[in-house]
Amino acid sequence: MTREEQLRFCKVCVHQQPDMRQGLLCGLTSQLADFEDSCRSFTEDPLLTEKVNLKQALSQVEEAMADRGLRFANFLLDGIAFLLFSFTSGIVLGIFLAFFWFEGLQQMEQWGFGVNLLVSVLSGIIFYTLFETITGRTPGKYITGTRVVNVDGTKPGFVTILIRSLVRFIPLDPFSFLGLQPTGWHDRVSHTAVIKHGALPVVNPPQGYYPGVGQSFALTGVLLLLMVASTPVLLLFGFLNEDFGFMVYYMVVFGVALWAGYKWRKMHTGEKSFPLNYRYMVYLPVVAIAAVTLQTGLISPLIGNIAVPEALMPFLEEDIFRLTIFSFITVVLLAPLLEEFLFRGIIQEGLTQRSGPVVAILLSSLLFGFMHLNPWQFVTGFLLGIFIGWLYYLTRDLLLAIGFHLFNNLFVLLVEHFQSATPAEGYVSTVLNAFAGTPLYYILVILSLMVFSLTAVFFYRQFGGGRGLELFVVAEEPEAVSMEASVVTYPMGDEVEPSHDNN
Repeated sequence: MTREEQLRFCKVCVHQQPDMRQGLLCGLTSQLADFEDSCRSFTEDPLLTEKVNLKQALSQVEEAMADRGLRFANFLLDGIAFLLFSFTSGIVLGIFLAFFWFEGLQQMEQWGFGVNLLVSVLSGIIFYTLFETITGRTPGKYITGTRVVNVDGTKPGFVTILIRSLVRFIPLDPFSFLGLQPTGWHDRVSHTAVIKHGALPVVNPPQGYYPGVGQSFALTGVLLLLMVASTPVLLLFGFLNEDFGFMVYYMVVFGVALWAGYKWRKMHTGEKSFPLNYRYMVYLPVVAIAAVTLQTGLISPLIGNIAVPEALMPFLEEDIFRLTIFSFITVVLLAPLLEEFLFRGIIQEGLTQRSGPVVAILLSSLLFGFMHLNPWQFVTGFLLGIFIGWLYYLTRDLLLAIGFHLFNNLFVLLVEHFQSATPAEGYVSTVLNAFAGTPLYYILVILSLMVFSLTAVFFYRQFGGGRGLELFVVAEEPEAVSMEASVVTYPMGDEVEPSHDNN
């Protein structure tokens, strides 16, 4: 055994004795170590081990640090990404203000330089904190293959990243990189460093579930960002045909968002599939009845009584329900598939494991309604999401969730396309326009609620079992994920063993 190999033990041994001339000696013999395979007197000192490991980690981080060229590239690329982020945030904020506080939107035009600067700084802090807290990487770092870590190589926490983001906006922070080390003030103050992504192993282990609450908001934020970033796709293909252009745009936005959610879920849980039991197709007629009666008994009466600001009427009077082959594919086929895989198969499933079914159903429904970006579709999405989420919780299968969404969209598309009745002035169109103000309107609403209640009871009796009692139980913290295949047993049907495909 060489001297260097012996020192690996001596440096963390409680019997070590430093000597100015000879170096590290054994305190028991006052001699240099002379063991070959192992030392019988070796006793590890936890404090010394921690110090040695920290020193080694600091050295590894220093060797793995990104150079000034990569840091400058990150600065430029993140500047472009931040402009896109600000543009997207501005559009989302503008839409919400337009619907909920139109006067406030008009007042924004009178903001002075100071207010605009403050809003820009707050947007920047949110941008950097959001990306680096969740993934450790801003868009620029993804492109350059770098990531942010603590100086000991571990993943920074929220407070550390927040401090790092705040310091970024101190004037002249970019010039702080001109010292001996390729680090800036926001690195030094927060005790973090930017390293090459593959130079050190990622210290944070899989969390065993995905997504949590914060990650659900982040994934929805990615979806909204894609909505704005993919606008050129809508314009490009829209020149050929408006409905075809929207279909391509929709596939790009939700396809990329679903792919990102799937990859992140796989990284944290190892899960590579979604539950689909085709034997549940026998229940689709009941699902269709439930979808139609929920729409006519609850959703349409609610949204039909939400007044539309006069300034927004031109945007809502467009014929968005015209029936074409492309609109049918988008609204009836693509939307139920992609949205249910994303909001129920990924977001609700992860939240159920992390926070329990009530939080999961409510929050996934809230985000589902939010991404529609207007009050009328928010109400529709939220109420639909609650029942679809409950149905998914009962069955732990996406087939009936997709079916419910499909029948709802198909029913609305057909009725809105063929009906000749128009809504009252200042209100949006619903499937009950033809009966508004007549006794038949109230009869339809009451009957629909009664039939819908019966379908809910049917599904509970068919699939509920003990889940109704578990609904208000908060989930325990998931254990570390096991990468071994497991057998999934569906409420009806045979056992299905997940694929061992490593793709």
